[in-house]
Amino acid sequence: MKKINFEIRKEIEELSRKGISQKKMAEILNLNQSTISRELKKCNPYDADKAEKLSVKDKSKDELIISQVLLLRSQGMSLRRISDKLDVYYDAVKKIVENNIKGEVDGNKE
Repeated sequence: MKKINFEIRKEIEELSRKGISQKKMAEILNLNQSTISRELKKCNPYDADKAEKLSVKDKSKDELIISQVLLLRSQGMSLRRISDKLDVYYDAVKKIVENNIKGEVDGNKE
């Protein structure tokens, strides 16, 4: 999957200003139409600078959640309790742990 970066956001902004459809933008930029749709929902009218700032803010929030999940897991908390405590989907918690800790998740702690 292609990541949305500032250069792509500038292209989306230009195509949006020209009135190009989401479907056509997706074809031009080799992205999924749903990716274009989500990106355009960030701000209306679409502004690449504003969308970039929102994206950076989201990434910071994601990094904070990841660090909290890993800290709680290192303290022996179960995946289910972490999910409940942080109000994060269980599958997301499990994926964070699997992607950041060597070895498999301890099945009896879920």
